[in-house]
Amino acid sequence: MKKYLGWILLLPLLIYGCFYHISSSEFWPMTISKTWWNWSFFEPSQLQKPLFSFFLSFFHILPLSDLTHIYFVKFAFSLLGIVALYIFIKSAIEISQKQITHNKLILIALLFCLFSPIFLKNFSRIRSDQVGFLFFILSVYFYLIRRMRLSFLFAILLPISSIKSILFFIPLAFIILPQYLSYFKKLNFIKKLNLTLLTLAALVWAIGYNLSALSYLIATYQDASFPTVYLKNFVTVEMPFILLSILTSLWILLNKRLRLIPYALASLSSLALIVAIPQSYSYYIASFVPIVYLPLLTVLIQYGFQYKKVFVTTLSLCLLYSSIMMWKKNLPYFISSCPQILFISKASALTNLHGFNYLDGMGMLPRQNLIPCFASPSDPIANNGCREALENQPDVIIITQRLLELGNESFKVAAENYFQVYPNYWVHQKYKEEVEIKKGDLDNLPVPLIIFMVD
Repeated sequence: MKKYLGWILLLPLLIYGCFYHISSSEFWPMTISKTWWNWSFFEPSQLQKPLFSFFLSFFHILPLSDLTHIYFVKFAFSLLGIVALYIFIKSAIEISQKQITHNKLILIALLFCLFSPIFLKNFSRIRSDQVGFLFFILSVYFYLIRRMRLSFLFAILLPISSIKSILFFIPLAFIILPQYLSYFKKLNFIKKLNLTLLTLAALVWAIGYNLSALSYLIATYQDASFPTVYLKNFVTVEMPFILLSILTSLWILLNKRLRLIPYALASLSSLALIVAIPQSYSYYIASFVPIVYLPLLTVLIQYGFQYKKVFVTTLSLCLLYSSIMMWKKNLPYFISSCPQILFISKASALTNLHGFNYLDGMGMLPRQNLIPCFASPSDPIANNGCREALENQPDVIIITQRLLELGNESFKVAAENYFQVYPNYWVHQKYKEEVEIKKGDLDNLPVPLIIFMVD
C-alpha cells in the first residue's frame, strides 16, 4: 500500500482537473478539431496548432455524446497536466542532485500546486500552452538524464504545437543550447543533415502557418491594457514566491553557482516573457510559472532538509499571504464545471433530437452541427464572420459572452426571429410547432451568459 500511496494522493488533483470550470477558448479547439476528418469543412486556423488540434480530433472518432466527449477530453488533459507536473518536479530533483523517494516527490508536486494557485487552476486546461510546457519540460528532463535524441525531439515539437510555444525556446536555450551544440558536433554528416532539415522544416511550418497569428499578436500591443487583470492577480497573489524566485536566481548568478546559472537565466527570462506578452491570460502565465520557480524549487530541495525550520516558516508565511490575497481579491481556488455541464446536457439533447445547427461563438457542443465562428476581442475578421453567420439565421442561437463581442446584434436577431426554450437558448420561429417548451426550464437552468465567460 505504501508503494502506491503517492499515486493515490494524486487522485484528488486528477478529480480537481476533470471538474474544473471550462473556459470558452477550450471549447473551440475541442469542437472544431473534428474537421480534420472532413476536409470539405476544414478550419485552416488549426494548422497554427497542428499537434494540439490533431490530438483533439481523435476523440471525435469515438462514438460519444457531447457530455462524454467533454469528460474524456478533460480527463486526458488533466492527466497530461499531472504528467507535466511530475516530470517538472523530477527535473528539479535531478538538478538538485538529491535522492528523493517517490512519495516525497508526489508530496512536493502537491505542495507546488498549493503554493501556486495560478498553476493549480490552469494545469488541466485544454490549451496548447499547457502542451507546450509539457514538451518543454520533457526536453529538459531528457537532457538531464543524457537522452539527447529524445530531448531534441521534444524541442522540435514545440513550434508545431503552437506559435506561442516558440517562446519556450528562450528559456530552453539557456538550459540546453551549449550541450546541444556539443552533441551536434559529434554527429556524422548524415545525422547532422537530418537534424538540420528536421529543425528547418519545423520552423518553416511554424512561421508559414503562423504569420497571421503573429501579426495579430503584434497588433494587440497597440490595444493592450498593461498589466492585464490576470497578470495583476498573479503578481498580487504570488508576490512572495516571485520575489523569492528572483532573489534565488540573483544569488545563483552573483555567487557563480555554475551548475545552476542556466536555470536562473531561464527563470528570469520566463518572468520577462510573462510580463512582455500583451495577451497574458492565466493559462499562458501558468505555462511559464514552473520555469520561473525552478531555481527556487531546486534550492529548496537541495537545502530544505538542512534548514528545515527556516524554510518551513518562510513558506508558511508566504502561503498565508497568498491565501489572504486570494480571499481579499475574491479569487476562489476552485470553480466547478457542474453548472456548465447541466446546461450542456439540456442543450445537447434538444439540439441532437431535432438535428439543429447552432451558433454560440465558441462551440460548447462538440458533437453537434456548429456554425463555425469564434467571436473574439480585438479580432474584427473573426467577428465579421460571426455577424454573417448570424444574419443567415441558424436554427439555434445560444447567446454567450463570446457572442456579446458583436454588441447587441445577437439579442436583436433572437428577439425578432426566435423564441427562447432555455436561458439564452433561442430556436428559430420556423420550429415553433416542433419544439416543446417545458415549464420551469427558463427559470431553473444556469444562464450561459454567466457560466460561459470570455477568458
